[in-house]
Amino acid sequence: MDPGVRRDDEEIVSHSRDASKWEAYSISGIRHQEYDSRQTTEIGDMTVRGGCLCGCIEFEVDLPFTKFVKCHCSRCRRATGSAFAANAYVSPQAFRWLSGQDRVARFDLSLARSFSTAFCRDCGSPLPHATRSGREVIIPAGSLLNDPGVSPTIDACWQSRARWLSDAINLPTSD
Repeated sequence: MDPGVRRDDEEIVSHSRDASKWEAYSISGIRHQEYDSRQTTEIGDMTVRGGCLCGCIEFEVDLPFTKFVKCHCSRCRRATGSAFAANAYVSPQAFRWLSGQDRVARFDLSLARSFSTAFCRDCGSPLPHATRSGREVIIPAGSLLNDPGVSPTIDACWQSRARWLSDAINLPTSD
């Protein structure tokens, strides 16, 4: 198996009995941090919008996210064409298409139990999609038009990261 592919049976998040809390784990099972959604009540009533590059597809999401992950596995890197996928997760009730839903294409990787992606049929931009179980909607963070006010809380599959990925703190900046 490609060491850059997260096994389908590996978990990143463990929910507690209290539905407002979850704990983030590395693939090795070491606890990294705990997230308590009650700490984000100031954004609990906020809605953010998103869409594709060509503008034919728009959606909105009610905050807070249930989790916000940067995944470095090789599947996510290839699906995004980038060093990692930054994905936010919400319940299906917190997500709505505003326009262009008929322009969304979905790809389910047949080799994997749960890897999928969605994109605009016209411009190819990554777009939200429901997990195969239907329990969550995955939102590519780059498709958001508004700042959700939070950042990813875990770097998943860190050992599989692209070796060329540099530390952004040490890079010169340019506008």
